[in-house]
Amino acid sequence: MIRVTIGKKKHYMPMVVNLAERVYKSEDVSPLKKYYALFDKCPEAFIFAFDEQDKLVGYIISLPLIKEYFPQTIKSDYTEQDLTLDKVKPYTRGNNYVYLFSIVSDLKHKDRHAIFKALSKAYINQLRQLAIDGKYVMESSAVALSPIGQKICQIMRMQEVGVNPKGVVYHQPKFHKIFVDTKPEVKDMVRDNFVRHQKQEREKERLLAQKIPA
Repeated sequence: MIRVTIGKKKHYMPMVVNLAERVYKSEDVSPLKKYYALFDKCPEAFIFAFDEQDKLVGYIISLPLIKEYFPQTIKSDYTEQDLTLDKVKPYTRGNNYVYLFSIVSDLKHKDRHAIFKALSKAYINQLRQLAIDGKYVMESSAVALSPIGQKICQIMRMQEVGVNPKGVVYHQPKFHKIFVDTKPEVKDMVRDNFVRHQKQEREKERLLAQKIPA
């Protein structure tokens, strides 16, 4: 049985680094202090998977980025060395642009499919809850280094847009159209709020283009 939790525990970070070091090459693992800093900036970005013995067996880190920086993540020459803390923000009401920073599962676990299934379900549920809260993930991107990372990107209906030296580059330019729908009883509310917000955003952009204060 795989148990999943979102955010909450900053002291999980050493376990995150330990698991990453068992899955990735050492040069692809960020230092512990960077994970702490990212968690402080956006705890909701971290989804953890534990087994029956409360051992960390997988995680997803989905980082909301500032809109101006996000397009860099879908370029074939993109490197995470450019991803400094000032490019990351918390999930906020309105439009969010998300980079899947890391998707990891324990290579030695007896049931990696269960980890993959639990993480995928938790992430999809989180996206829908974010939409209910008025936090819309408009676009998403990722550089998938592992087969499980590629599989989760495909589940998210992300499109392969290239390959760089680290892995396969994925992008989903219409993420909101997939996950803005949620439970029937709140579906209309979410859609109405979403449409209203996008109209407000377009009006702000129009006024800005005319140099008129919104």
